[in-house]
Amino acid sequence: SVALFGFGVDSFVELASGAILLRRLRADAGARDDHGRLHLDLRALLYPDDGDATSATEALKQTAIAQAALFVVEYALARLWMSWGIKPTAMIGHSIGEYVAACVAGVFSLDEALALVATRGRLMQAQTSGAMLSVALPRERLEPLLGAGIEVAAVNAPASCVVSGSIDGIAALEQGLTAAGHACRRLHTSHAFHSAMMEPMLAEFVRELAKLQPRPPQIPYISNLTGAWITAEQATDPSYWSRHLRHTVQFSAGVETLLRDTSAILLELGPGNTLCSLVRQHPACPAERPVLSCVRHPHQQEDDSVLLLNTLGRLWLAGKRIAWPMLHAGGARRRIPLPTYPFERQRYWLEPPAVSAEQSARPAVLRKHLDVGQWFYAPVWKSSPLPDPTAPQAEAFNGRWLLFQDDGGLGARLAAGIARQGGEVTRVVAGACFEQRGPDEYAIDRD
Repeated sequence: SVALFGFGVDSFVELASGAILLRRLRADAGARDDHGRLHLDLRALLYPDDGDATSATEALKQTAIAQAALFVVEYALARLWMSWGIKPTAMIGHSIGEYVAACVAGVFSLDEALALVATRGRLMQAQTSGAMLSVALPRERLEPLLGAGIEVAAVNAPASCVVSGSIDGIAALEQGLTAAGHACRRLHTSHAFHSAMMEPMLAEFVRELAKLQPRPPQIPYISNLTGAWITAEQATDPSYWSRHLRHTVQFSAGVETLLRDTSAILLELGPGNTLCSLVRQHPACPAERPVLSCVRHPHQQEDDSVLLLNTLGRLWLAGKRIAWPMLHAGGARRRIPLPTYPFERQRYWLEPPAVSAEQSARPAVLRKHLDVGQWFYAPVWKSSPLPDPTAPQAEAFNGRWLLFQDDGGLGARLAAGIARQGGEVTRVVAGACFEQRGPDEYAIDRD
């Protein structure tokens, strides 16, 4: 099984560098921008010209644009992987990522989800500016340190949380945590998501939700609110989505729920690899569990398409069936040389001889050679006297002999003598190249 998940908070800076993937692979089919509601064309920001890259990055930091852009990128990646045969058996999102999971699961149509995400981003943008801070502390140790108006916005891992609140409140908290030696990092956000600062927009957001007709999910996914599997009642209840916007993202609990399926391969959809890092930190995640990303981090120099195809290869190695015709659809092909052997992944190592229990229990005894002449070895043929062909002990010639034959006739006479005594001779003579000249005669390159 494959579990897909997408990210929400702190992806805005990563989005501009990761979105080039969609242009390169044409993965945005079906993930239309909501031009009528955003009053701009997202494609101009996701696929900027070289001279517009800086301004596009700045625009993507705006909440109203970033929310819709994240949804489009993650939804496009989900549809791309599904077209390649990688279909999710379960999903988990992080904040806006849950809207992608709901859309893929059939709770909202694509048009409904785009309208909802655009409205959500517009209403968030209209709220008072705020700030968010990532803190490397468990929730129970962090909450007593929070000042008035500061709340836990997300529990990302057992010892990693995000707090949200006013700009001054977050700055004071950051200063205090740093002075106390606690690691923390300001997130690239303009507003305080999942906090009381979002409450003024909730009534209007619920009215927008009431215009839609959500349906029960057809693919299981995990709720950010509970960290458990979403129910049909929750997914179709407008008040659920308002609470989802306002309250803490229980991502760590959701990961624990997801990891109970020990056979699932986790695939991150979205910019960067932040969620992969959080999952690997979780104590419920064994080191051997495949946790894969498909879009590079901004600090990585690797080509996006190379990373994507490497991830596809790792899924194939894990036993997933790939829809190869869809992967190559519309592409130009050329003949290229390939190895002359199949990659059958068979093992041909010579196993050591079996050792009895008594031998294995016996300690090995190492002794130093007193003669320094015995310390060194050279790979040479071992010399031994040649048996006398006229002697009566013909059994000395039994078996197969490998004879490198000269051109002077000595080798031919020696081979004939061995054959008369009952031995089998394979002769090797000098030639221009390797070839078999007879049942027991080969030529090799004289040089």
